[in-house]
Amino acid sequence: MEVILKETIETLGEEGDIVKVKPGYARNYLFPANKALFSTNVISQNTCLLSQVLRFLFFLSYLLFQIVHGLFCFWPFFYVTKLLF
Repeated sequence: MEVILKETIETLGEEGDIVKVKPGYARNYLFPANKALFSTNVISQNTCLLSQVLRFLFFLSYLLFQIVHGLFCFWPFFYVTKLLF
């Protein structure tokens, strides 16, 4: 069963991760403690889309910072684009 973690759990992963767990563990521990959500395809797709949007916004904020502060050079630009995309 796939669940989306609502908080970091050391043995499973960080907040927002989609992890596979046994149904009994999810039903008896994660769901009652409000530590996870049942993952559906729609939620998974939205999570992926949100992560792409956040990466793009980070990239735009980086470019804006470089332009405003006059520190724009091409090495960090290519480095960041390689990391993000």
